[in-house]
Amino acid sequence: SLREELKFSGEDFVVTTIGPFKPQKNLPDFVRIAGKMVKDNKNFKFVIVGDGEGRKELETLIKNYGISDSICLIGWRKDISNILNSSDVFVMTSLWEGLPISTIEAMSCGLVPVVNAVDGQIEIIKDNCTGFLIRPYDIETSIEKILFLAKNPDIRKQMGETARNSIDNSFSIEYMIKQHEKLYSDML
Repeated sequence: SLREELKFSGEDFVVTTIGPFKPQKNLPDFVRIAGKMVKDNKNFKFVIVGDGEGRKELETLIKNYGISDSICLIGWRKDISNILNSSDVFVMTSLWEGLPISTIEAMSCGLVPVVNAVDGQIEIIKDNCTGFLIRPYDIETSIEKILFLAKNPDIRKQMGETARNSIDNSFSIEYMIKQHEKLYSDML
């Protein structure tokens, strides 16, 4: 599992995000969340799946916070379900989204997403039911919700199941293609 690969203990609470290192994803806020949370509790571990042009900026921010032992930049991976199933919560700090596939994947794995309340996210997440919608740049509320989920495993499990059950075939690529084909046919 990812926990074994990264040498996380069974006591560690793993917070994961997925996305390219570009301004849209606002990953410096994810690092800031990690920096503030790790200061008070070394059992929080943070994982960023992805890579890109913003890598140096993130590495510098991680170094400045002194959290290199608590946050892992693991690059692009093909074993996303393994990573998500090894995680405790999913966080996305994006400033805008179309259809956030990684959030859908996280919900499909029974994770509770703590995400910025932007287009795409607000269409798939019911706040306080299937996840938490946070105002962009509101790091303190993101931390509050992650801590809440860490301290309340039964609620986290219940919300995760509700999130998993909310994802159906209407989110599949095949369904979306058929809907687009129907739209174009109807327009003709």
